[in-house]
Amino acid sequence: MQRENISGFITSSLALPADLSHGTARITLLGGTVVRIENHDGIRGFRPDEIRVASGKGEIIIAGEELSLSVLAGEELVAEGTIRGLTLDFEEGDRP
Repeated sequence: MQRENISGFITSSLALPADLSHGTARITLLGGTVVRIENHDGIRGFRPDEIRVASGKGEIIIAGEELSLSVLAGEELVAEGTIRGLTLDFEEGDRP
């Protein structure tokens, strides 16, 4: 089997969402106060007004006020505060 076929086989066999099995971050915004990011590659920077998160495709930037991390476990993080914006900064050629 080719590598792509193996990945597809594993994804379908284990019933994994395709985004989580291919190194793509999953971002959930709850209102304007909570952002949950799954399948990330770590924190690149943290300030009360900005959190930078590495992903397989580039960087996710959370802008806001009084930001804090309420969960940071494995490949999941939850940021809380007043969310003013989310920016997806991808490398050229890695855009979705």
